[in-house]
Amino acid sequence: MADTPQTTPDAQVEDRSGQDRPDHPAAFDDAAIRQARNSAAFWAATGKSRGHEVIRRRGFLAVLGDQRAGTRFLLQEPGLDAHELAELTELAARSAGPVDAEDPFSSTDLSHLGMPRSWQMPIMVRPPSPVPAPAMEVVRVQGTQELQAAERIVIDGFELTRFTPYC
Repeated sequence: MADTPQTTPDAQVEDRSGQDRPDHPAAFDDAAIRQARNSAAFWAATGKSRGHEVIRRRGFLAVLGDQRAGTRFLLQEPGLDAHELAELTELAARSAGPVDAEDPFSSTDLSHLGMPRSWQMPIMVRPPSPVPAPAMEVVRVQGTQELQAAERIVIDGFELTRFTPYC
């Protein structure tokens, strides 16, 4: 891929299988770190705007929300040390609601927290270039029913059913 001329931008999903590939773009090398930092910035701002406690550590960011929002851990480094893991365990135990974790590195075992899985959000890496026209029609929602349909897609797609505003 690195030696292949590119005529249109290519959207790619990062392969996290750990296999070395000579055609692996350099942008993939730091995709997990970028995703971790981006997600942490988003959730820190969201938590702060909601009045939730935000805890920053070397290896993670935690947002301690209310009963509905729960607690969210965003791992910032692969492989937490024993102290960081103990702190996450304590924070999960005192959570007012559900506990969610994002681990873009897939390297930390959080099964002792009773979590079925940690989230590994999709990461799209696209080399910088002009963006082509959309491949499908993009329509702005115009009314309540269309907005609810768009919300439903996001809520269902990311398994955020506790955020359904109209149940």
